[in-house]
Amino acid sequence: MLELRWNPILKQWVIIATHRQNRTYKPPKNYCPLCPTKKGGLSTEVPAEDYDIVVFENKFPSLQQDSPEVTEK
Repeated sequence: MLELRWNPILKQWVIIATHRQNRTYKPPKNYCPLCPTKKGGLSTEVPAEDYDIVVFENKFPSLQQDSPEVTEK
């Protein structure tokens, strides 16, 4: 579920995206998805060490194009 809530302390709107808690893959604590893939290790988002810039898809975005319409309560 996606909600916009007013944070009176920050005086700004914040996004609450509860659907992000149910991710399909929860890696081990020592796994670093942004570190280069090491031979014999788990595959990561960075295929090799010699990249200066790596672009990859956000698998769990907070905002989506098909999100339900926000209604005021």
